[in-house]
Amino acid sequence: MLKPTQTGHPGRDKRPSVRPLALPLFAFLITAQALLPAQAQTLDDPWADAVLEYVAIAPNPGFEEPARALGEPAGAGTFAPNNGAVASVGTAGSYITLKFNTPVADDPLNPGGLDCIVFSNAFWAGGNPQSKWVEPGLISISRDANGNGLADDPWYFITGSRAVSPSVLPAGIPNPTPPLAGAVLNPNSTDGDPSNDLDEFDWGYAELTPTQQPYLDNYVRPDDPFEVGLSPRSGGGDAFDIAWAVDAEGNPANLPEFDFLRVWSFLIGSTSALGNITPEVDAAADVAPDIDEDADVILDEYETRVSGTDPARPESSVIALEVPLEEGGSAPGTLLGQVVDAAGNTLALYAAAARTGLRSFNAVVDILPASNPQAALPGFVRTPICREFYASEADFALAQVQNAELVMTYSLLQVSALNPASLTVFRVDGAGYTQDGITSVTHNTEEHWLQFRSRYPGIFVLAGLPLSGEHVEETGLWVDFSWPGDELGTYYYPYNSLSEAVAAAAPSDTVQIKPGTSSETLRITKPLTLSAPEGPVRLGG
Repeated sequence: MLKPTQTGHPGRDKRPSVRPLALPLFAFLITAQALLPAQAQTLDDPWADAVLEYVAIAPNPGFEEPARALGEPAGAGTFAPNNGAVASVGTAGSYITLKFNTPVADDPLNPGGLDCIVFSNAFWAGGNPQSKWVEPGLISISRDANGNGLADDPWYFITGSRAVSPSVLPAGIPNPTPPLAGAVLNPNSTDGDPSNDLDEFDWGYAELTPTQQPYLDNYVRPDDPFEVGLSPRSGGGDAFDIAWAVDAEGNPANLPEFDFLRVWSFLIGSTSALGNITPEVDAAADVAPDIDEDADVILDEYETRVSGTDPARPESSVIALEVPLEEGGSAPGTLLGQVVDAAGNTLALYAAAARTGLRSFNAVVDILPASNPQAALPGFVRTPICREFYASEADFALAQVQNAELVMTYSLLQVSALNPASLTVFRVDGAGYTQDGITSVTHNTEEHWLQFRSRYPGIFVLAGLPLSGEHVEETGLWVDFSWPGDELGTYYYPYNSLSEAVAAAAPSDTVQIKPGTSSETLRITKPLTLSAPEGPVRLGG
């Protein structure tokens, strides 16, 4: 569980002095007029949508593209930061201002009450979560109270575990002791008190926590900022609660939401051969409430705002194409995920070899009813069973995962005119049918499903061979006294008692009995024909 407060919580007994913020003349300044039209994103996604201001003093060369801070995060994990996805804020006094088209709300349903995440390129040194390379930025937020789309309303600060006053801006302060920036070893891990070793000493700033690679809905799930390591299923980054925000006097801001987020560079000094302390920003995200109505392990708000899937149907969902090492990895054969509809139709994906190169990390999937194109299928009879197994990846081999494992279910009435041993599956290919890419077909006649592998998603149809010869009797019923399975009165699904067949028969029907013995004695009061076409039958005691 997240801790509601800690010693030095922002806004508690802090009365910082205030001084005006002045922009240095040598700042690299880009304003909303230059960026907003070109960088507007989807209206209701959870990511920051526009850069309003970019005041960058000596940003790292090659990282002066503020648009990199927009849209979905693009992390590479805890061991290797994705530097190509970040914008350098610059040295002390620099800042970047981001706008959300949909305000970020202070939502108590969010995990831990955390409302927003700032992603960056911090990383764990040597894979040790107690030892990090960090260049923190100070976070501030503001509402668009007057509705003009400009960041000209009051700003409120997340002062963090070090209770940094906004009065340090824009000049900045030296790296404090214990160090807050550079190669930092968690002071709690070395203070001689083992009870707090897994507590983070620093929280509430940008660029303290690595950004995980994409994995399902992890970028809208916050990491616990008070605990060492990444929370399971979190995308990393640095989460904060809007309730932590204070005004310039240190008083609680009591904001219900915010529209603008600003990350400031506020530390002075060079910490290593890597150069000045210059925070980087990868993205900012609105945290999704902890609501998953269809229990598909994907938060409902991610489905409506990002993946476009239906949070009311578990088969309309997202499956990972690989599992990050921090989440256990995906050795060949690992089940990556599956979806199942109400009828039991199933789509499952399994890991193949390690994936490389430019690739998708998630696949949107769905199982839908579909229309059979009724094209010719020589030698086979189509059943009414037709399903679309949708996936955003058009070729599972090219997606570097195993061919999808699919299950199609049926009822006996839907296949009663077919030889069950012949039941198989075809994929719709244009106006016709194909079995290209379909392998490993398994038929379970007792539970009424076919399982198979397919390299391609698409629309699939079950078909089979018709019953032939004496077994096709329009008015006949079949009985097999030793039959243990489902009973339809057909040759392949017969009744197992004569009394059942007689009760189901219409006058003048033929009841055909397979070889065997029954102790039944019964009186037949309607005209029927009893036939034993395959061998002797004994009735009675």
